[in-house]
Amino acid sequence: MDEFVECYRCGSTFLVNRKRRKLRMFCESCRVSKSNTIQDGEHKCLPWHGHFADDMTTPIDEHGYPVLPGERICGNLDCVLASHVKG
Repeated sequence: MDEFVECYRCGSTFLVNRKRRKLRMFCESCRVSKSNTIQDGEHKCLPWHGHFADDMTTPIDEHGYPVLPGERICGNLDCVLASHVKG
C-alpha cells in the first residue's frame, strides 16, 4: 500500500511504498548528491558549490565578490568554467 510522507530535510510531501518506509525519509531532490560536472548539450560545465548572491543565481566568494562575472556561453548562470565566460 502506498502512502504520502513528509521529507525529513525539506518538508515536502511525496509518495512512498509502505514496505520501504524508514524513520527518516528524504524526497528525490534531497537524496541527490552534487555533481562535479554537468553535460549540457555540447557544453561540459563546472557548477558552483559555494555561496550565492541575494539574487540566488550569481556565484560569490567568501568575501561576497562575484566569481567570474559575465555572461556564460553555456547559459548556466552558476557555471564557473573560465572558458564559458564571454569576454
